[in-house]
Amino acid sequence: MEKENKRGGLSLKNYLIRLLFGILTGFVTYGILVMFDLYDGESSNLIIVLSIICGGWFGWYVYRYKTSKKH
Repeated sequence: MEKENKRGGLSLKNYLIRLLFGILTGFVTYGILVMFDLYDGESSNLIIVLSIICGGWFGWYVYRYKTSKKH
């Protein structure tokens, strides 16, 4: 399991991992929207923000799963 800091919260490393995966997912989503001419400006920003949040959490869970397995 992930180490927790003394106050019981998660470490900064976990937040940075979520941020990295979130940014990568956001860029991929934006690229797909532009490539297929689906980007409408303001109305597409909600899709990008939701994909950043979901991609950050999903990437963190995958990273945690991969690092916690014994090889």
